Formats: sequence, C-alpha cells, structure tokens
Amino acid sequence: GSCGYSGVDGVKDKIVAISSKFMGTVSNGNPMCGKTITVKGSSGKTVVAKVVDKCPGCDTHDIDLSRAAFLDLDSFDVGRINVNWWFNE
Repeated sequence: GSCGYSGVDGVKDKIVAISSKFMGTVSNGNPMCGKTITVKGSSGKTVVAKVVDKCPGCDTHDIDLSRAAFLDLDSFDVGRINVNWWFNE
C-alpha cells in the first residue's frame, strides 16, 4: 500500500485505508501511516485498525476496512455501512 508496509494481510490483519483526500499527497513517510483508528459501527460494535494505505476512491472522511476489521463490525452480507471513526492517541 501507500505506506510501504509489506506482509500485511487484509484477511487476517485489522488494517485500513484512509481517503487520499484526507491523507494528502505524501505516501511513504506520511504521518498517518502506522497510526491506529477506532471505528464504531451503527450497531455500537468497535474495532481498532492500523492505517497502511490510501483509498483514492473514497470521499474525504470515508475509509476502506480490511475483511478482518469489517467482520468485527458486521457481516459482509450488509455491504457498505455507516461508521464513525477517530485516530487513537
């Protein structure tokens, strides 16, 4: 991904891509790379995911969760879901 991490696996790792509109033009060395965010789904469930990539197709505050992270919030059957998310300290 844009952050330059190797060996990440979206099936088993809880990772996330943040909108490139939000992250800006810097890829490797971007200060958001490696940070964690907490994502809260409409059901109230939460998951913590590590920022490893940019999402060029996402709107400014949209995110693209890995399969492992998404499944902590909901089933794939529902498709896209509305979430709130924030960076952890």
